[in-house]
This record gives sequence, structure tokens and C-alpha cells, in this order.
Amino acid sequence: MKIRKSLAVCLSALLFIVSGCSAPGGEKASSAIISSATSSSSSVSESGMNVSSSVTSGASSEPVSGNGEVSSKNGAEESTSSATQVSPKVSQNNSDWVAYDTNKDGYKLHIKKADGTEDKVIVNDVVLAPCVAGEWVYFFSDLSTIEKVRLDGSQRTKVCGTDAFQVYNVNLNTYHGLNGSTSITAEYLDGYILYTCFQLHEVGDKPNPLSYYKLDPDTNKITEVKG
Repeated sequence: MKIRKSLAVCLSALLFIVSGCSAPGGEKASSAIISSATSSSSSVSESGMNVSSSVTSGASSEPVSGNGEVSSKNGAEESTSSATQVSPKVSQNNSDWVAYDTNKDGYKLHIKKADGTEDKVIVNDVVLAPCVAGEWVYFFSDLSTIEKVRLDGSQRTKVCGTDAFQVYNVNLNTYHGLNGSTSITAEYLDGYILYTCFQLHEVGDKPNPLSYYKLDPDTNKITEVKG
């Protein structure tokens, strides 16, 4: 009888020890999960480029919030970049084409699709401030003449002279026409081409103010825009 009681006590003690160890075991398991999550977080911060690539390729970003943030940031940067490539003149003109020049080939006139495809040269001469307006591309063929050409490179035509352009040089306190130190950009807005001009200045000189002129494609007239 005493042996049976002793055996029962031993069994009870053993059960108590086993049940008592289950909680620390559970804690260890939880700690292991937390440590794993912490390690994952560290991996995200230390190798964000790799995480970004995996997210972009289709991996879910829900398990780790940091992944979602990286993915969202990259998406915003891509949207900004796209938005940067599709210039205001294109959206206003509802055109699929963008005109540009580049020093890689001596500032010839290029056009390309808004997505960057079908890049081609349509004018082999030096051009300045090209701008798509409808089925035409307007550009400065030199500082005294504005011309236009069809998107296919045909019907190159003189539009007008540039005598109406006057820029102010604050360091000389005088207005003058366009010259080799004049910056000119163009965009198509509300049915006309807006030219933004200013005279470049030497280091240490005061910056020169902007001046604005618009070209009406219907009348080929250039007028100053105040403000």
C-alpha cells in the first residue's frame, strides 16, 4: 500500500513538472517567432534593394509592413518619373509624340513616343526648343527663325522671325534680342506655344528675370505674356 502511495506521489510530481514546463516552452516558441520577425526586419533594412526587387516581382508585402512601405515608395518614384517623361505640352496636345534635341548627335530634332519607343530623327540640322503642337513640331532653326515640320519630317516650313523676343539683362540694365547665352524652353498650352526665356549670367552676377512669349499657330504671331 505504501508502495502504491509513493508511486502515485511520484506520478503526480512528474505530471506537475511536465505541465509546468509547457509555459516556458510556449514562451520560448513565441520568443523564437519574435526573434525571427526582428531578424526579418533587420534584413529588410540592411538589404532593402533585394526586398524591393522581390516585392516588385510579385512577392506579397503584407507579412512585413516595411516591405509595403518600400514598395509604395518605389511606386511613387516610378509614377513621378513617368509623369516627368510625359511633359505638359504632350498632355495639352493629346499627342503620343515628344520632340527633343540632344548633344549626343549635334542637337538634331528627334521625336519619340511618350513611352520612349520609335525614337527617330526628323531634322538633321541643329535645332533649339522643339515642341509638338498637333501634327507639327515647332523649333528654332537658328536664333532668328522659327520653323515647323510634320511629324514624319515632311513639309518643313518657316513660321516667323524672332524679333519680338526681348530678354532683360539685369547686370547690364538693358533689353536685347536672343543670343548664344539665352536659355529658351517651349511647351504647348491651351492652343499656343509658350516660350520661357532668360539670359544666362556669369558667376557672381545677379540672376536675370524670366520673360514669356507665346506663338499662335493659327496666325504665326508672337506676343509677349506679362507676369
